[in-house]
Amino acid sequence: MTKEFDIYEVITDRMIAEMEGGVIPWMKPWLQVSEGAVKYRNGQPYSLLNQLLLGEPGEYLSFKEALEAGGHVKKGAKSRMVVFWKWLAYEKKDESGAVVFDDQGRAMVEQVPYLRYSNVFHIRDCEGISPKWEKNEELNDTPPDERAEAVIADYTTREGVVFRNEKQNRTYYSPAQDCVVLPLREQFSTMPEYYSAAFHEATHSTGHPKRLCRFANDASAAAFGSEDYRILPPTNPLSTHCRRISLKIFSAILLSLNRRTRFALIVA
Repeated sequence: MTKEFDIYEVITDRMIAEMEGGVIPWMKPWLQVSEGAVKYRNGQPYSLLNQLLLGEPGEYLSFKEALEAGGHVKKGAKSRMVVFWKWLAYEKKDESGAVVFDDQGRAMVEQVPYLRYSNVFHIRDCEGISPKWEKNEELNDTPPDERAEAVIADYTTREGVVFRNEKQNRTYYSPAQDCVVLPLREQFSTMPEYYSAAFHEATHSTGHPKRLCRFANDASAAAFGSEDYRILPPTNPLSTHCRRISLKIFSAILLSLNRRTRFALIVA
């Protein structure tokens, strides 16, 4: 007997597989730039779940939408699944199966969510269609702060942590790569907000096994969202809060790497 297609099972298995592969879909965006998957017809971003399912940024459209736009899907192109909720109305029934009526004698109706799916194609897999929603973002003029840059340079030189800036919408520390990843400084509206994020993620990096050893020996197990990553040193909220007030109150960041005390000391 052929197993009945179960969209709930398919989506659940896909999400579990992605997370087991190290893809965590709930990282918070910062100042938004063009990134992620959007609908070709209106430029609207797909939901977080569909971003995960599509797995690649760009514009997506259905086979029919490609034809309506004056193009077509390339022969042999592979579609990708997206899902959406549709509310279905049913007459409410009691335990015996009889329809339930209200005080006015009208049959009571209840809404039930029903998960549907459709197949879409990346615009790269279409011919005769050009992207509609490419943007040229005007980034902010956010100059670097010399004192803050000196603190970061001292830390990276001494500890070997890598700081990487990319035009994207995530900010995080990767224990597996021992790397702090940030959006471009120009994506932040103010200079203190940028360094607030930078120092916050730098404080996460103190938990690496070769420093305070708050993470497991296998640093890859301490990925964003994990229990090890979630437990911050007590200085982390303080580091973020203070830098948000003013960068000028800091003269240095001193990191104690004493494995017996295992703390990070921030001196204002």
